Amino acid sequence: MSGSAWPDSRRNRAPWLGALAWLMLIAGLAIGGLALASAAGVWLGLWDFRRGFRLLAVANSWGDVTAIVGVVVTIGVVVLAMALRTGNAVRLGALALVGTVAAYLGYAIPESYRPSPDIPPIHDISTDQEDPPEFV
Repeated sequence: MSGSAWPDSRRNRAPWLGALAWLMLIAGLAIGGLALASAAGVWLGLWDFRRGFRLLAVANSWGDVTAIVGVVVTIGVVVLAMALRTGNAVRLGALALVGTVAAYLGYAIPESYRPSPDIPPIHDISTDQEDPPEFV
């Protein structure tokens, strides 16, 4: 006896659900890890700030897409695992959810530092000596 509450035929009924949940976990952790590594590499002197910003831009541009796909995958994996009675819906949903949250944080944290569109750029200068802009 295997010690499992479910016979082996039920646990292996949909192995692709497990692969999908693991894929979401890996993708989400990759986005979140890239966002962390972009800053950590600059702090540790592994690369200059330009490369850090480029890595952060990649994480930021793919983080929202990965998080949205992650929500769909998490819900889909849990619903299908429950419908197929695989016995591991909670475990698969947790794997996909961790990846979804990591991808969202990889998007949301850098996005929170983006200035509002109402704020003018800090380097908005004028070289017009005849009619310079007024100081506001």
